[in-house]
Amino acid sequence: MKISKISLKNTSPFVTRIHVLAKSILSDETQEFHDPQDILQGATHVVDLGTLGVTSGYEVTLKAQVVWGKDNTAGQSFIYKEGAQTAFYAISGVTLDNQLGFIDVK
Repeated sequence: MKISKISLKNTSPFVTRIHVLAKSILSDETQEFHDPQDILQGATHVVDLGTLGVTSGYEVTLKAQVVWGKDNTAGQSFIYKEGAQTAFYAISGVTLDNQLGFIDVK
């Protein structure tokens, strides 16, 4: 499935940020891209993968960075294509025991 954006809703009392793991399907090279936007409790943030510098055709995976806590990596990956759909996620729990849930692609 192809996506161009990732949306993350933070339902917990910690700060999280969107990081994206992007893997080349040709060379197995993986890069990590960081969005600096803090996502506070109750907030949702959407990031366009192209603005982060992700290359079209790369396999992308959400990594939710939890400030002062345990980061969480999504269990699903997608192919980045400009203008494609958005993958929606939510993170809940506490800093050291959080859950990252996939919601849908729309």
